[in-house]
Amino acid sequence: QADPIKIHVLACLATYMFFLTGIPMASHTNFTLFAATFGVRKSNLTLTWLLLMWLLAASLLLVATLFNAMEPNTIAVTCLVSTIIYAATTFSDNLPGCISMMAVSALVTC
Repeated sequence: QADPIKIHVLACLATYMFFLTGIPMASHTNFTLFAATFGVRKSNLTLTWLLLMWLLAASLLLVATLFNAMEPNTIAVTCLVSTIIYAATTFSDNLPGCISMMAVSALVTC
């Protein structure tokens, strides 16, 4: 019989390490695979990076659900909110455009 506290601690530690290594791996994959190999440039390169961040957050949400842990859920939601804010500030020029882009990004994320 496995101790639930040990499983929870192991899931949280693995999540922290996965998230900290997942961000540089996503950036490296974005610039080597998409930019160098496929020739993706400018706003499309930003979209591929956002897609990789969403996949990282989705995997953290899956871990949070499977192990009933709040910590991976907190990291995933923070990652999703930061990508929404990044997308809104990157793809808009003014405040109404930024607000509408945040709404669109939030709908796509949900």
